[in-house]
Amino acid sequence: MRGERSTTLVQGFVQTPLPSPLVRAFALLVPFLEAVLGLLLTLGLLTRAALFGGGLLMVVLVFGTALRGQWETLGLQMGYVFLYAVLLVTVRFNALALDGGWNVRKR
Repeated sequence: MRGERSTTLVQGFVQTPLPSPLVRAFALLVPFLEAVLGLLLTLGLLTRAALFGGGLLMVVLVFGTALRGQWETLGLQMGYVFLYAVLLVTVRFNALALDGGWNVRKR
């Protein structure tokens, strides 16, 4: 099933300058990245690194969406990029996460 999805994604990027093997590798890697980042954020572990990684993943997705010219999807993704940026800026106030004590400065 994953192979079919990656093949569909590769076909969607045929008209772009991205090489097909790179698109296929990214398509196979994205679900695992999303699962790991989502688990870390849900548990509140390595929050800053998970937010940075998620933001970076969103930037790559935005780049690919712009290459394909899918402007409606791009608008939605930019909203997620904004949310990641806000969360990353405010992560120092995250006292409820399991790693919250690591991020909050002692006064």
